[in-house]
Amino acid sequence: MADDRTFRDSADLQGLSGDTIVELFVLDLQSADYDNSVPDKDRYVFFCNWRIADGRPVFFGGQEYIAIPYKAEGFEIRNEGVLPNPTLTIGNIGLEFTSLVNSFDDLLGMTVYRRRVLARHLDSGSNPDVNARWPDETWFVQRKASESKLVVTFELSTPFDLDGLTLPKRRALRYACPWLYRGAECGYTGGPVANEKDQPTTDPAQDKCGKRVSSCKLRFGGSNDLPYGGFPGLSL
Repeated sequence: MADDRTFRDSADLQGLSGDTIVELFVLDLQSADYDNSVPDKDRYVFFCNWRIADGRPVFFGGQEYIAIPYKAEGFEIRNEGVLPNPTLTIGNIGLEFTSLVNSFDDLLGMTVYRRRVLARHLDSGSNPDVNARWPDETWFVQRKASESKLVVTFELSTPFDLDGLTLPKRRALRYACPWLYRGAECGYTGGPVANEKDQPTTDPAQDKCGKRVSSCKLRFGGSNDLPYGGFPGLSL
């Protein structure tokens, strides 16, 4: 997926080779964690597709960024024309990202931060400085474009992309409910109905909402009004 991504720190910025720009990514699992199931210690997934030439992992600001092969395309931001929808194709090593997309509804709506820093400012560089980096870029997972045993591809959107937004300001993803099941916004207070796959159950421990229109139909009926106004642009 990528060429050799090892590098050596260049302390001399006046040299012909300059200094390597290292790209870092942070995935925030709590940013769309509707069931509050992700503990703080597991909130972020830090990764990059680099390793230092001597085999050491990349550390920045005391945080290790796991080396995962990926291909990032379309991150150029222009001041005219259509807003970019970059893609991030990530190596599905050990099916780790398959596990994430299965656990978190294809990661829809989750926040992805893109960081770029000179190699000399990494913790192992000649001039470590956590503040010496380009401003973080904030992106959202718009959709899972494809998935296989080898790679998973996500399409991202910018915070300025108004497609899929509604008022009051909250991110509205098509066919995905943003509310906490049985919370105040959800409004369902009845008995156990179904698990996250909409399979019927009477076990309270297995009663979980699938965050789909079909999940609401099981709990509120096929023609009743939803207490929170329904899915964006949809009705039962």
